[in-house]
Amino acid sequence: MPPLAFGLLLLCTFLATVRGQQSIVSTNTISPGAKFTVTCDANKATGAAPQGVVGVQQLTIYRNLTATNTYSNIAQYRAGIPPGVSPNVTNNPTGRNWTFTFSGAGNGANNQGTMRIVWDVNDVSCNDAGIYRCQIDYFVLNGPAVTVYAADQNVTATVGLSNFELKADPYQNDFAVDDNVTFICSAI
Repeated sequence: MPPLAFGLLLLCTFLATVRGQQSIVSTNTISPGAKFTVTCDANKATGAAPQGVVGVQQLTIYRNLTATNTYSNIAQYRAGIPPGVSPNVTNNPTGRNWTFTFSGAGNGANNQGTMRIVWDVNDVSCNDAGIYRCQIDYFVLNGPAVTVYAADQNVTATVGLSNFELKADPYQNDFAVDDNVTFICSAI
């Protein structure tokens, strides 16, 4: 690869990762039945905006519930959408109690500090543990859109034990003082 092409490749990669964001989740530890909130806010991105930015093209909330690098699109707020077309896209599974709030100017010009998605998960389950991401795509004057990923936020689930057993191995009714006994715990 010629040195100039290598330098341009590094520059593009740097522009895509130059900005971070403050915490996007209300808590990093969840428990079943509780509530937590994910906020994707263009105003909370930190650091200098990439050169030539004229506005936010779209905000997207993703989550990864697996050990792979596969993220699912949960909500998207798009700017510059023609009249009559919804700028908001959500992927709310049937049976889940999720609410989405989209706010701010979605006009695509000078809207860096206004666009925001708030996603409330009102029925937390252990299956909601995973990695959450806010992605901000910017319009750039005379250039392609620039994508900025906020730092991924890991959310873990905790749950108390129920229906648990404690068994001795080997099983017997009586043990003498100084007997070695192994206890095995299992939860259902």
